[in-house]
Amino acid sequence: MARKLNTPHGFVDEYQRRLYAHDRNVDAYWSVEEDYFQLFGRNRYSCYQSFHTILRRILRRNRTT
Repeated sequence: MARKLNTPHGFVDEYQRRLYAHDRNVDAYWSVEEDYFQLFGRNRYSCYQSFHTILRRILRRNRTT
């Protein structure tokens, strides 16, 4: 899990996997962020908005390839 969450793509993959278990996107994000914090002692992203920017970039790249 630590290896997966340590990359932006892995973090996004885990976020997308957890979307089905949460009512809101931001709740799915925070569940992954909490796991990241437990593993590494810090947050990966400063807020949901900064994560969302990275998410859009990754999804846009995946769409074109």
